[in-house]
Amino acid sequence: RTATQWEGGPAWAPDGEFIATTWSEFPDSPVLWPPGIAIMRDTGAHAADFVRRGKVMGSPSWAPDARRLTLHYMSAVGGDAAVYILDIDEDEFRRLTGPFKTDLWPEWSPDGEEIAFTSRRHGKSEIYTVFPASKVERRLTHNPGRDYEPAWSPRGLAVNASVRMLPTVWGWLRNPSAARDGGQ
Repeated sequence: RTATQWEGGPAWAPDGEFIATTWSEFPDSPVLWPPGIAIMRDTGAHAADFVRRGKVMGSPSWAPDARRLTLHYMSAVGGDAAVYILDIDEDEFRRLTGPFKTDLWPEWSPDGEEIAFTSRRHGKSEIYTVFPASKVERRLTHNPGRDYEPAWSPRGLAVNASVRMLPTVWGWLRNPSAARDGGQ
């Protein structure tokens, strides 16, 4: 690596052997050298880079199988952002969401069944999930404020029947179906 590179937003692989991070070779010129994804060993030794000229990638999150990453992927600096899956072995990207202006900060669930992310598709930041196998999405928040950068608890986002809430890192999120059926 060089002294001019920038790295941020590291994510540890579930097995602790690798780290994925957002990086740019020349951070002062994001149009010419937009961020990509770098993977390195736990020792810091370089393992792989995933860069697409003119594209912006960020916020990597590992799948539980440690063979795939989810990330946001922009068509260009300042362009539309969508959630993608990167198959590391195949060096293939698969789009999961969009086309919307800002689908960002994806986080893979502990069981690998869902990916939570932030979207401003309805004017303000809300939390959604998408099922990678089917691309079915669901909106989890409907708040007057802004919700962003989701994170899963060790229990995931499964409904806790006793309190009818969804656990998240920033607190407990109301279960949308509980509100419809009269729950608390």
